[in-house]
Amino acid sequence: MSRHKLRRLSSPMARCAVLTAVALCGMCLAAPLRAAQCSIQTTGLSFGTYDPLAPAADAANGTLGVTCNAKKNNEKRNGFSATITLSTGSSGSYAARTLRTATDTLRYNLYLDAAYTTVFGDDTGGSLASTLCYRGSRRDPCGGSGLTSGTPHNVTVYGQIPAGQDVAPGGFIDNLVATVIF
Repeated sequence: MSRHKLRRLSSPMARCAVLTAVALCGMCLAAPLRAAQCSIQTTGLSFGTYDPLAPAADAANGTLGVTCNAKKNNEKRNGFSATITLSTGSSGSYAARTLRTATDTLRYNLYLDAAYTTVFGDDTGGSLASTLCYRGSRRDPCGGSGLTSGTPHNVTVYGQIPAGQDVAPGGFIDNLVATVIF
């Protein structure tokens, strides 16, 4: 299993997937590998206007579109997995990510579930990564629920800003890096 972190480069073969809490956008392609090859796309995640006086949390969803292709014969026969991780962003912590302006911060987090209980991260600091399982032609290590190599799969990202945060008006943003490990 190879581990490749996607980095911001000008080369179209290795563009960075940047997840921002205000606008989730971009296209990310993994560099050519001997093993499976994966690509990732993102769609918008925007919380819109936050009201500090609102009694309920503010929520928004985004999507990471992942496509992985088996390249080696043993992957094609036996299947393989790909793990998607998200960085902590500007806060440096999965406990509470922060959206920032030049003078203010707003706590938020990103989750793997609609109940907002499983923080989307890298399996550290109380977070979990998302793992995709791809079945092979001879073996299905996924217990019958494996994905097909080359078929796009969407991972929903659930975002939530807790209510009651007294912040000044402004444009808040945070940048996170999505990494595919395969």
